[in-house]
Amino acid sequence: MQAMSAGIESLVQFQKDVQRALDDLDGSPVASHQMINHDVAMDASGTFAEAMQLWSAYVDVKMKLTDLSTQLKRQIEAMQMTVQYVQGTYEGNEDDFTAKYAQLQTDYVDNKPALTPPVKAP
Repeated sequence: MQAMSAGIESLVQFQKDVQRALDDLDGSPVASHQMINHDVAMDASGTFAEAMQLWSAYVDVKMKLTDLSTQLKRQIEAMQMTVQYVQGTYEGNEDDFTAKYAQLQTDYVDNKPALTPPVKAP
């Protein structure tokens, strides 16, 4: 049980680190709410390839970090539920536990957004 709790604590800390990276991205000059404040110069051919590459990289990284954060949150919740189940917290409510756990698994497979917000970085 202690190993499971230590694993949960490690995942929570990792999830906070991922959230901190997401928060840093949101505060960066290429965040969508910041792009309005910047001028982008076009080259002689009328394109701004570097700006498009930067924006594309930003969107890709943010999407991957958001997905990672969501999956971590889901795994943390499943592990916490398992610990609670072993401790007898769900005694008499096994059907409720089974339904919640099955929904977590389905959401994980379908890559649905987490219902609860991710753990915020301090």
